[in-house]
Amino acid sequence: MSTVSTCDRKVSGATQSDEKQSSLKITVRPAFDQRGRRRHEQFEARLWPDDRIVCVSRQPLLDAARALLKAGEAPSTVLVMVHEVSPSIIALKSSIGVAAALDVMGSRFVRRKTILRPMPASPTRLIETGVPNQPKPKCHALETSHNVKAVEAKCLI
Repeated sequence: MSTVSTCDRKVSGATQSDEKQSSLKITVRPAFDQRGRRRHEQFEARLWPDDRIVCVSRQPLLDAARALLKAGEAPSTVLVMVHEVSPSIIALKSSIGVAAALDVMGSRFVRRKTILRPMPASPTRLIETGVPNQPKPKCHALETSHNVKAVEAKCLI
């Protein structure tokens, strides 16, 4: 069962088909740091009516959709974003599944790229050949001599 509540209030401008589907409403407002200064291009996305922060982001609808999807919401649930100063005007609306698959690049929505992770290593195995392993002859001259050229010549013989 999901911990996220569903909106009870009808948002003005919604159609009757939207009323049949379950929907969530988030309100966005500028984000502030601990000292009360405005965080540049950051917005708090709060779930309505709980006023619980879902995320703080530059793209609040998309990141809130990913957070709600991770929390167990259905991908077909409609997510409505409104600004705190004008809660009756819908700024953006999308289903959670579609919004979670998008990202913002410049002024356009683009398909979100998956996070690249290192490829898992394949298991290694020894291949048996018909020839038994023969140890290489050890060159004792390397351990005792300081003249490298003379040692190399002795080991090659």
